[in-house]
Amino acid sequence: MSPHLPLPPLPLSALPHLLSLSPSLSHTLHPDLLHLLTHSSPRIRKRAVLCLLPCWEAYPDGLREGFPRLRERLLDEDQGVVGATVGVVMELARRQGGKNYLPLAPELFGILTGSSNNWMLIKVVKLVWLLDLGWTKGWIS
Repeated sequence: MSPHLPLPPLPLSALPHLLSLSPSLSHTLHPDLLHLLTHSSPRIRKRAVLCLLPCWEAYPDGLREGFPRLRERLLDEDQGVVGATVGVVMELARRQGGKNYLPLAPELFGILTGSSNNWMLIKVVKLVWLLDLGWTKGWIS
């Protein structure tokens, strides 16, 4: 699959529903989704990120392989892709425990200091709270 071929985003919109139903489909399409994370179109990258959550729910072993690629999307030049990635990481941290995602702290700090998108900042603050860093306990009574 070439990252430069035009690909309509509609199939990627329906894919999360199908992936959550079939572990074998998730296992089969996982490499293609990881490949789409480097697509030239930000819309395709964003939708591929959003497809990863149901894919990893059905095929948990894919998370180990795809985590470095997901981490790269936190540094994407498109804010929509970064926002989708933060949302996926936040949901993974909520379900699996935040300590697993502690290595993302430098990227999250970069987003906190460099983003002007208020919704993104709110998501990142929630994610930092989920990471259970210890020093966040005093913030919330």
